[in-house]
Amino acid sequence: MNAPCTSATPAVTEQTTGTSSGLIYVFWKQLGTKDIFYSTTTDNHATDWGHLTWTGPTQVPGALALTAPAASVPPLNSTGPLLLVYKAPFATHVRFQTLTGTTWSAFSNVPRARTANSPALARNILATTTPGTIGNIVLFVYG
Repeated sequence: MNAPCTSATPAVTEQTTGTSSGLIYVFWKQLGTKDIFYSTTTDNHATDWGHLTWTGPTQVPGALALTAPAASVPPLNSTGPLLLVYKAPFATHVRFQTLTGTTWSAFSNVPRARTANSPALARNILATTTPGTIGNIVLFVYG
């Protein structure tokens, strides 16, 4: 695996792992491929923000995109499963996968969601753009 390189904006989210600790994830579409990878670093009272130690790149199984992914941890306390969304290659479907512990779900299409560009995600709100010339912004709220 080459060093993390991308032609699309990376996504960042944090999952709570304890009272005052978390795990920061960075996701990207690897340059020259459709593969989505991620690396993590810890966030706690001892974190040296001037010198973060990242895990090696890990490929998200089954995740393929031509544009940037988006990621979030939907519950307010950020302890639930991590949610990854991305535009399916050569289509307008928005796909999602969840990470629970160390296990990734298979991808599925987000019902009714289509996009012309990369989706955006904040907690349980998904933002897409309508495929076509108008490009309206569409928000989906999930429970």
